[in-house]
Amino acid sequence: MRAPGPQTRDPKGATMTIWSYVGIGWLAMAIVATGCAGTQTAPNTGGSTSAPSAEAPGSPKKIVMAVRSVPKFITYSMNSGGGGRIDGSQELSGLTASGLVVQGADGKYIPHLAEAMPTVDNGLWRVLPDGRMETLLKIRDGARWHDGTPVSAQDIAFTAQLDQDRDMPWVPARWYPYIDSVEAMDARTVKVGWRQAYVFADRVDFFPILPRHLLEETYQRDKASIPGLTYWTQDYVGTGPFRVKDWVTDSHVTMVAFDQYVLGRPKLDQIEVRFIPDDNALAANLLSGTVDSTLGPGFSLEQGMQVRDLWTEGNFGTGPQGNISMNVQFLNPDPAILSNVQFRKALMTAIDRQQLVDELVFGLSQVIHNHVHPTADPEFPFMDQYTVKYPFDARRATQMIEELGYRKGADGMFVDSAGQPLSIQIMSTQDDANAKPQIAILQMWKNIGVTPDLEAVTQQRQRDLPYRANFRNFSIQSGQTYGADRMTAITSKEARLPENNYLGTNYSRYMDPQMDALVDRYHATVPFGERMQVLGQIVHSYTDNLVWFPLYLRVLPTLTHRRIVNVTPVGLGNQWWNAQLWDLR
Repeated sequence: MRAPGPQTRDPKGATMTIWSYVGIGWLAMAIVATGCAGTQTAPNTGGSTSAPSAEAPGSPKKIVMAVRSVPKFITYSMNSGGGGRIDGSQELSGLTASGLVVQGADGKYIPHLAEAMPTVDNGLWRVLPDGRMETLLKIRDGARWHDGTPVSAQDIAFTAQLDQDRDMPWVPARWYPYIDSVEAMDARTVKVGWRQAYVFADRVDFFPILPRHLLEETYQRDKASIPGLTYWTQDYVGTGPFRVKDWVTDSHVTMVAFDQYVLGRPKLDQIEVRFIPDDNALAANLLSGTVDSTLGPGFSLEQGMQVRDLWTEGNFGTGPQGNISMNVQFLNPDPAILSNVQFRKALMTAIDRQQLVDELVFGLSQVIHNHVHPTADPEFPFMDQYTVKYPFDARRATQMIEELGYRKGADGMFVDSAGQPLSIQIMSTQDDANAKPQIAILQMWKNIGVTPDLEAVTQQRQRDLPYRANFRNFSIQSGQTYGADRMTAITSKEARLPENNYLGTNYSRYMDPQMDALVDRYHATVPFGERMQVLGQIVHSYTDNLVWFPLYLRVLPTLTHRRIVNVTPVGLGNQWWNAQLWDLR
């Protein structure tokens, strides 16, 4: 545990201008690294050392991308393991696997391996007289695994079985509690039976689909051995536009075009993805020309803008993103006063979120007051009337804490009746997007007299699930709970507890039967107007009780060489949604 260091203040009293100096130092190191690197690859990147160059007519089209992490598996579900996002691993998985549907660049869902999205109008979505539902998903004719085997409805049913097996090291998708059955009707048609109405049933993607013909025998014989299979690395067989050619642990993966991809052979012949967890090394690789593009979340916005200003061969892009928010610890917080809603409201009132937006993301984002997305969710305009908002007021925050019996000691910091300091912890991974608001908010709380406690999650502990679940007071999370279709993240069944191996999307571990019933009702209410009333009750409840602390929308850059076209910046949708169309000029 350690408190944040001193902050630099500008004449207006801003507390985060220290990041200007941090950014200058980071950029200087990247420039030095570039000068030293020449055309050589930075340490720990693996792969070839020659700089990418324009391809001669008729030669294979190859690009080199980089993720700012060291994924251990090709598959996102294995990399996350419920322990938080590993930058770039979701995108890496998406290049080699395709689900039945995919979220496009604008946040809307479209068919991928499925022929069509299920709707009532096309007959693929039926609401039964007893309130249950059925949806039909038909796999595109010609969809194949990388080994040439046809993708079948039996594969989807097998995937659903493994997805829901709590002995497996991944978190079941949010729709499974509402699903009663997944069965193959014929070789290409899957019927999903729903135990009740579920308004987001058309978004079920079964991503990544798992090959029954390769994994079923092992699963039935010794399912404990599944996570250790080389299938997840060098022997991976997927359904996506690229197949694994070469996997080098802790270094890189080389993927080549899958000629039989059902949406058309990719225009690129080869993508090498290097694992570069160090910001300086990643910047050096881009500036020296040994890497063509970032993949997935990487640099912070500030770092990306600095590289942009030096990289004359590159393009800089951003896409609409999820949110930055803080989860509150509801299960045995220390100090226990965190369970008091007035105390939580005091802490929220002490956060100047507009200052965070102005200084951490250069005004390119916006403050959020709930977790319904302002651009992707049609529900957003209807939620303002239900949302409890907390304008910044440090003086009022101080008064609210004093009303709870705390007083300030000689050093200006709050103590309780026994003279013990009022110490509040924020846990965060140390990627830039999380670490900066962590330090800034602790400083804001320190300004009103709350003793800060910074808990930094190292890469080694990122997948330590008990440790991550048992944070003391708050944890900062990028995007976990955004979206009108993700309200299961506030339900008891998703709470990260020992009995479910600390897996689940409810990081706050907030458990309230009334909220559980509201969320179930929301998912089962088909008429839009009625559904908005139920969602409004949910939003009012969690904003009034401050189950989550919404902060602002995350903004991440994608840096891509100008010779590459059709790569969507990382954002709200899936960056890989059109990977078969990525190309060179």
